[in-house]
Amino acid sequence: MRQSGFTLIELVIVMVLIGILAVIALPKFTDVRQDAKIAAAKSSLAEVRAAISLKYLKNKAGGTTPYWPSTMVASDFHSGVVPTNKLNNQSGIGAVSTVPAGTAPIDASNGWWLVTATTGAGMAGAYSDGTVQTSDW
Repeated sequence: MRQSGFTLIELVIVMVLIGILAVIALPKFTDVRQDAKIAAAKSSLAEVRAAISLKYLKNKAGGTTPYWPSTMVASDFHSGVVPTNKLNNQSGIGAVSTVPAGTAPIDASNGWWLVTATTGAGMAGAYSDGTVQTSDW
């Protein structure tokens, strides 16, 4: 009588091949997740910059000397909510006098920063979680 099925050697070979494929595919998957977070943060940053520009234009249209806002709140955004930075899952906007260089974080409570200094005033930068270079966005 002949038995059908797989031998132990065949099963071990298949398991080894699946393990090799997993080792190759897993780093690619984690890179895709980080790339998606970066893309989402860039998109949200564009929304922050648009809100800052709109607030500047509203100040200018009010007849006063135009000025960049020193703070931003949820009501300054069309959605009524400050966008969340997917790199650190924070949504606050902090005011700083200079743009931090490289990946240096400002604090852990804000997702974005608003530069309030005279030079480069009004530019929004992305908060960095310490792993992604965001100062050139």
